[in-house]
Amino acid sequence: MRSLLPLVFCALLHADVSGSHGLPIVDVALERHRQTVVDREPGQYLGHPSTLLLPDARTMLVVYPKGHGKGGIVYKRSLDGGRSWSERLPTPANWETSRETPTLFRLIDRRGRARILLFSGAPGQIRIAYSEDDGASWGPLEPMRGPSRPFGGIVAMSSVVDLGDGSTWRCSTMTGVGCANLPKRPRASASGCTRPSRTMAG
Repeated sequence: MRSLLPLVFCALLHADVSGSHGLPIVDVALERHRQTVVDREPGQYLGHPSTLLLPDARTMLVVYPKGHGKGGIVYKRSLDGGRSWSERLPTPANWETSRETPTLFRLIDRRGRARILLFSGAPGQIRIAYSEDDGASWGPLEPMRGPSRPFGGIVAMSSVVDLGDGSTWRCSTMTGVGCANLPKRPRASASGCTRPSRTMAG
């Protein structure tokens, strides 16, 4: 049986370490008072968390796979900025079929309406789930598709950045599959990354 591997979040401090060439180095391995155990399960690897802090600056959401970079998605919530965490929360049934590291992003459309998106990648198929109420409830994972083939990638999307023009996002995956000028109206199916089919405006 594998050793117990708890999922741990840390409050970080900069340390002056010899040989760091002036770059800040973070090492809190022995500072247990700065660590919070989010979850643990004997014999089960838990890691690769994706967190999201909501606008109230207190509520945090976290998702992570039940396994090393693969496995069903676990979902939890903190109401105190990550100091304590809920039990595992209910999720749509097909989140159990996730086979990659999930990622969370909160996007706001031109009308000011927010949705949280959860991406679940795979080499041949990226899927996406939506929350319309800041994580209180979720829809199932739905496939993202290109014009002639499934849209795939690992750790999808590893980043989503507002480009500042009010209408586009840039996202990427660890396999090098990239999206340029993805409209701020992401949908479950897409032509490449430029023609989403489910709007953020609803």
